[in-house]
Amino acid sequence: MERCPACRARLGDPSRCPRCGCNLERPQQAERAARRAIAAALTALARKRLDEALHHARHARRLKDGDAARLLEWFARKSTETDPGSGTGGEIRNALLGTVGNE
Repeated sequence: MERCPACRARLGDPSRCPRCGCNLERPQQAERAARRAIAAALTALARKRLDEALHHARHARRLKDGDAARLLEWFARKSTETDPGSGTGGEIRNALLGTVGNE
């Protein structure tokens, strides 16, 4: 977190805003929890557990609506909607999951 969510001041001390004195512990906890949920979603994708990945991605997005959480939620949702054996969607998903799982 680079700026205070209350007054947008640049942060020096990560736990308090220098301008308004806002306690930033809770927002920072939410950011850390969102990062953990994103990691859990990526792990679930690597293990081909699509419903679990979608759950973690949605949780991350509720905590902090960032690009990574939004993209993961979209990918997991599309993956659960696409039948792996039908057409391009399934082939793309299988190729992506295959490369993620091999790393």
